[in-house]
Order: sequence, then C-alpha cells, then structure tokens
Amino acid sequence: MKAIILAAGFATRLYPLTENQAKPLLPIGNKSILEHILHKVEALPVIDHIIIVTNDKFYKDFLAWQERYQIRQAKNKFKKTITLVNDLATHNQGRLGALGDIFFAIRSQSLNDDLLVIAGDNLFGCDLAKVHHLFQVKEHAVVAVHDLRKRELLAKKFGVVELDYDNRIAGFEEKPEIPKTSLAATGIYFFPKSLLTFMVRTALSKKIDNPGDLIVQLLKEELVYAYVFTEYWYDIGTKEQYERLKNTIL
Repeated sequence: MKAIILAAGFATRLYPLTENQAKPLLPIGNKSILEHILHKVEALPVIDHIIIVTNDKFYKDFLAWQERYQIRQAKNKFKKTITLVNDLATHNQGRLGALGDIFFAIRSQSLNDDLLVIAGDNLFGCDLAKVHHLFQVKEHAVVAVHDLRKRELLAKKFGVVELDYDNRIAGFEEKPEIPKTSLAATGIYFFPKSLLTFMVRTALSKKIDNPGDLIVQLLKEELVYAYVFTEYWYDIGTKEQYERLKNTIL
C-alpha cells in the first residue's frame, strides 16, 4: 500500500504565517505538522512508500526538511521510503487542487496499489491500523470520521457524513451550510486499487477539486464505509487555530 500526503496547498487563510513557509512544516509542539502525520503513517506496517506532494514555491523547503528528517530517522525501525513530488504550482490560483494532486502522484509515481490519502494539515490521534483493518474487512473505500458533537461546528467547514447500518456511508456533503449530522470527514481516506481508474477519470474531468467531492461521486457507484474515532482531531484551517495549538505536545 502507498500513502499520499497532500501538502501542496498555499494556506492563504494563515497569512502572513504561511506566506514564506508551507503549512505542513509549521511546528506543533516539538515537531512539524507533517512529522506528526508521518509518525502515524510510518507505524502502519502495510505502507511501503510515502509520497508527499508539494508545490514549486515550497519544494526546496521540503527538500531541506527531508534531509534533516532522514538524518533524525536513521535508526527508526518504522522508517519508510519517502518521495517528494513537485506539482509545479507556483501560486494559489494555479494550484492543482487536492484531487489533481492525487492524480499527479498516481501518474508521476506509476502507482498501482491500494492508497492511503491524508491531508497535510491534519492532526489526529486515531490508530491508522484500526482504520486499515476495516478497509481490509469491507474491501471498499473507508473514510476516517470524527464526531464534533455539535452540528453547527461543521457548517461551511468540513465534509459531513451520514451513516447507515454497519457504518456504511449513506450520505456525504462537502461543507454544507446546514449540516445533517455532527460527523466530520477528517481528510483520511483509504482507497482500494480497484478505484484507481475511477479516481483518474474523475480527476481528468476537472469538475471537482477535493477528496470530499470524490466521495460524493463515488457513492453513486460504490459502497463507502466510515471509521468513527474518538481520539483528538484538529484541522488547522485558520491562524487562530494554529496559535491555540502551536505549543501543544500531542
């Protein structure tokens, strides 16, 4: 299984913090956001290759980060192969979007395997091995979901998930004004190899941008399941959120 970490956004809502630094490289506690994610991904035995998609503006910064990270991780028993991929976008208006970056990673790395896709600004406490177990059992796409308890907290911010029996997703809305549930999609997705053609076809249509919209389209043709976790989850979408979290040890 391959992991794709989406780190090519320009994070304009966090300006001036992110004008000259990529959001995934911002520190939270004693390590970067990206390293918090990698700690989770590298502990998943089934992952044999991690692809980090970044943009041209911050590509050199990620290369410098990777050199430092690999030195620190030299004795890490969970160490995985990490490949940086530059999607060549130089500004926010020219970005490929999350789905475009997934397609870019699939094409540039000739991927033909099950995929774990994670948003690069996503801090979470759930055990990815448990999500992967559900993925193995169901043999369909799985979305990691967190219950925010209050529906109004999701309005215009997150993908909203409705569940049917057996944790099957019955409905998915991307950032609705009036959420139907308090279940938020967290930017953690497991996709089976059998969906690669569908993902590529959808990306080439250029009608949608993010993985949430991909799930909406997928539900028209396939079963999709949710893994609901109770551990912490933070989506760093604003400067205020980052300021509240930056000194937190997770």
